[in-house]
Amino acid sequence: MDQSAAGTLQLQNLVSPDIVNALNLLLKITSSCRKGCIQMVQNSVGGHLTMTSTSSRLLQSLSVSKPVIRLIATAVQGHLQHFSDGGHFVSMLTVLLSTKSMNLNVSNSYLTELYDRFLTIIVEDITADSSKINIDISSLKQMTNFVKTISGRKPLCKLNPYDLDNFSKLLVQVFASYLPCEGRSGSWEENIYIIPVEGLPVSNSELYQGLLLQGYQLPQTAMNNVRKVNNQIPVAVVTVSMTGDTEEIMDAEYEIFNDLSEEKTVLSRIMKFCDRCAELNVGVIFCQKVIHPSVKSYLYKQNILPVERLGSQMIPFILKLIGAQSLRSFTVSLSDIGHLDSIEHQTINKKSYLFLKNRESPVATLMLTSDHEESVQELKTVCSSALHSMERLAFSSYVLPGGGCWEMKTCFNLRKKVLLLSKIFYDINN
Repeated sequence: MDQSAAGTLQLQNLVSPDIVNALNLLLKITSSCRKGCIQMVQNSVGGHLTMTSTSSRLLQSLSVSKPVIRLIATAVQGHLQHFSDGGHFVSMLTVLLSTKSMNLNVSNSYLTELYDRFLTIIVEDITADSSKINIDISSLKQMTNFVKTISGRKPLCKLNPYDLDNFSKLLVQVFASYLPCEGRSGSWEENIYIIPVEGLPVSNSELYQGLLLQGYQLPQTAMNNVRKVNNQIPVAVVTVSMTGDTEEIMDAEYEIFNDLSEEKTVLSRIMKFCDRCAELNVGVIFCQKVIHPSVKSYLYKQNILPVERLGSQMIPFILKLIGAQSLRSFTVSLSDIGHLDSIEHQTINKKSYLFLKNRESPVATLMLTSDHEESVQELKTVCSSALHSMERLAFSSYVLPGGGCWEMKTCFNLRKKVLLLSKIFYDINN
């Protein structure tokens, strides 16, 4: 179903040549990726060239216009969000079921009921004990081998046997270090910030206890003179703009005289906020958005480090690292303040980073390295998939045999059950 320019809904025939061709193209792309081939995806007007053999990055890079293909892509992405594996298989199975069903002289309602019944039989088969392989999550060897089956199948990651072994052990270490336990809550996604770094070999991948912020190089004098209380650095986190934008404080009441502008009025309020931070001995102010140059200059004079343009993705990790409350207005109290043990400048592969440390926080940074951009992005996707799979393994300690084994076994059992039911119905009717 599609919507025309006139605003009326139009029905599209699923057996139309353009839809069939689109389904066959999707099948061709996903089947080649499943065989280990690397796909290069770029839209028709140019833009970024994506190289990948993973289903998640492939679907994200595709520009889909046909509703049927968009529906399949959305369904596969939903499957990947839950299981982090099997995206190519689900995509191929969906396309094959769709195309084969078009050529059958059977009503759609009957096929729907039939496929629902098949699904029930398949789920019963793969959840049976005979189909499972138990994994001991306390065994380093078994967990490392499990991770190898995920990360070793992606040629773009360029993992030789030595790198594959070390990389798999690193991911197992990350998983084991951040299992929920007494005194530590949340999943690895809430505690591990992953940063890709290109231009270095995979063997340089490393886990840092703390947060690495890329692209920041603050004056060394200001970092040396930062305020401290009991050898700790008090920190405030602001999630609104500190440039004087009035829309950021629309709920505030203020009066403007003829000789003042709105921006100056708001900046005056921000300066009072900075004075209050100085009274609370705040040493660092992290701002999700932008800080006005005059405000930054004023903060430096107060021996307060301003760090801006952090973005919404980084803020949750910073809040958990320092134990602070986010400030959505220019009002701050002592209970809103967090703390750091140290803030240091580091250079990695000729790029500048701020390294934030807090011994009391479980937050860490996993730095993934590879020789070029597409390889390191592929490595990041594989890493997330492996960690998610290990997390699921902690709650259900079994896996299905790979290499097409469980698919063949399930297919055989499904065919056997269908033939048995067919024979029973035949005997009843005769």
